[in-house]
Amino acid sequence: MAEKISLELAEQLTPEQQVEQGMLCFQEQDYSGAADWFTKAAMAGDPVGQNNLGLCCGSGLGVAQDRDAAFQWYTQSARQGYVKGQYNLGCCYEFGWGTDMDDVQAERWYQAAADQGLVGGFHALEQLHKRQLEEEQTRKEQERAQFVACNQAAQQWDAGAQYQLALCYELGRGTQKDLTMAAKWYEAAARQGHAQAQCALGTCFYSGQGVEKDFAQAVQWYTKAAEQGDARAQHNLAVCFKNGQGVEQDLEQAMTWYKKSADQGYARAVQALEKLTAQMD
Repeated sequence: MAEKISLELAEQLTPEQQVEQGMLCFQEQDYSGAADWFTKAAMAGDPVGQNNLGLCCGSGLGVAQDRDAAFQWYTQSARQGYVKGQYNLGCCYEFGWGTDMDDVQAERWYQAAADQGLVGGFHALEQLHKRQLEEEQTRKEQERAQFVACNQAAQQWDAGAQYQLALCYELGRGTQKDLTMAAKWYEAAARQGHAQAQCALGTCFYSGQGVEKDFAQAVQWYTKAAEQGDARAQHNLAVCFKNGQGVEQDLEQAMTWYKKSADQGYARAVQALEKLTAQMD
């Protein structure tokens, strides 16, 4: 059993010995001393020291709690193949400790730990997959309920519900994906003056999505939505004028509609306006 020595003699020890000194301090609940020793080892590149310093930072033992720092130390440890560092990094990704939640990365690091035989890695993977299945089932149930509710309201000629129902069909939310039905309900809402539906219907005609491609029809519906101030429709109408699709080419009109859309902060219009302005100068 190693004996505790002064931190002043740290440079005479290997990183592994520095970790051992940190563990002695930790066992005696001298968390500040433990963190000091783990820091020495971590800075020297020792993966165990990096993981243990991460634990101190994440829990606030011996140092101010700092989950961002914990995440960084776990990352360095895990990348060196230290199994506990891999497991702890997986936890950071799953629960959003010091980083954004990311189930793909969580699974990656849990799997790495499990591949080295860490029981906790196997258990974490099992729980992660169970949660994902439960969340997926809940999502499907919610989407199905939304679809049923929208369908009922759409039958009563609620334009907003008709638009939402069209989205459900277009994206396959709560029902099978059906672009023809999507176009049908976009049109139902569009004919009631729903601007977003008018723009969406224009895109259906522009791309031939659920209907036969028809640029003239696309321009008609984009115009209706654009005149109501829909920024996406204004951009799309500008594209039609620029390219002469469904309407005679008119760069001045394209500039006008790009500007209206850009003034609302629509990013694609801002970029297109800058490009077209440079071309016309």
